[in-house]
Amino acid sequence: MRLVASPLGENYCLMHESLALAMTGQIAASRQLVDEALALAEANFGTESSLKAVVGCFKAQHLHWEGLWTETLPWIREGQDTLEHTDGWLDLFAATAEVSWRIGMRQHGLRHAQAVLDHAAQIARDRHLGRLAQLVRAWRVDLLSQCGLASQAQQEAEAARLDAIPQPSPEPGLDWRYREACSLALARMQLATGAAAAALARLERGADALQRAGVLLPAWRLRILALVAKRKAQEEVIAQPEINEALAPVIQHTLPGLLLEAGPGILPIVQRMEGSLPAAVSTAITQLRGWQAHPVRPRAQFSSKESQVLALLASGQSNKAIARALDISENTVKFHLKQIFQKLGVENRAAAISAALQQGLITPQP
Repeated sequence: MRLVASPLGENYCLMHESLALAMTGQIAASRQLVDEALALAEANFGTESSLKAVVGCFKAQHLHWEGLWTETLPWIREGQDTLEHTDGWLDLFAATAEVSWRIGMRQHGLRHAQAVLDHAAQIARDRHLGRLAQLVRAWRVDLLSQCGLASQAQQEAEAARLDAIPQPSPEPGLDWRYREACSLALARMQLATGAAAAALARLERGADALQRAGVLLPAWRLRILALVAKRKAQEEVIAQPEINEALAPVIQHTLPGLLLEAGPGILPIVQRMEGSLPAAVSTAITQLRGWQAHPVRPRAQFSSKESQVLALLASGQSNKAIARALDISENTVKFHLKQIFQKLGVENRAAAISAALQQGLITPQP
């Protein structure tokens, strides 16, 4: 591309090579190529170019891994705006969506992250990106599990058949992205339902498969969450050499964002090393403590009238009976039910009652 003087082509080469280097564990070289691509895009197409915004999506991904989540947001916003009217490919859409929902969950809560995933699902439909649609389904299970909605996560996982992860393809590593997403999502669901030993086995199996295929960064992500699962499964102190091995990539490549992804469950493990950790990792630990004190709130927010309708719905009342009890029309009842279903992320009365019980919004009826 340089020989034919095509800065656009060269930029795309840099982006693809950067992603390949990152996934194979060559993080510093990957970062360098992203910065080179940004400089090249700006020099040839200007500071406001759509190409720079596209490269910025991969810059955001690196900042996410580095734990610089606040610095990530401007790059993501610009990238999302550009992707609305720019051609793209799976790596680009997947990186942008995943960074957006994971950061959005922590900064704005469940509803915001769900909206990000809904938008990603719409992009997958509009652009016929089947693999992106698969990833979104796995990420929904991951999100619901992290927000304490284990019952809904199980329903989503069954509907998407996430447990049927395909056997490794003839070309090792080709299915790494979906394998990673499913392993993380199902393991989180198992952790949320008390099946820590099963979660540990899944994560170790997934990490081994990815590492054998040479896809190291996803394997590192699974091994860090495996520490959480092992602590819960064995209810004993994990040997320090094992912790050191799992955290070595975080320290060596400055990837504290992987600890933030694991969530507050990693705190009891990493706090033991706090005095000897680099500043960037210590900053992530402080952030995790804040999340532990203020977890993601899964509860939907209802108006007083919606709460009344939900309570009557849970008691088995029909629309007509609810309307009579609240002195409103049946059409108004239907409107409130539609709002309730939307806020709970369900499609019918039975699912609404189940979700409301799960979130503690109503008490079980005798």
